[in-house]
Amino acid sequence: MSLIRLWIVLVVGFALAPLAKAESLSPDDLNFTARQLLQIALQDDSRVDYSGLDGVIGPQTLQAIAVWQDLEGLSDLEPLDRQVVCALIKRGIRGHGSSSKLPTVCQ
Repeated sequence: MSLIRLWIVLVVGFALAPLAKAESLSPDDLNFTARQLLQIALQDDSRVDYSGLDGVIGPQTLQAIAVWQDLEGLSDLEPLDRQVVCALIKRGIRGHGSSSKLPTVCQ
């Protein structure tokens, strides 16, 4: 097979390959500490108007996540997409201290 044909096959193959499906999480997938770390990250980000560290992922937290996603260029994902949630939890850990562990859903 010529290199040009091989290149065409590869390009077409990638174009037709299904896109990676986003993976949404339920708040129940996160323990209380993980939910609080997510909220700490939102609260620490001065671009997001958010306050509340109750460990509950309710409407106020979901709205703050959506604002943060827009600011980070992740608005094409669901608010509780694993990528979004884990990015926020990692930021919360950095802001909270090294004694907190990354939850298993983010590993």
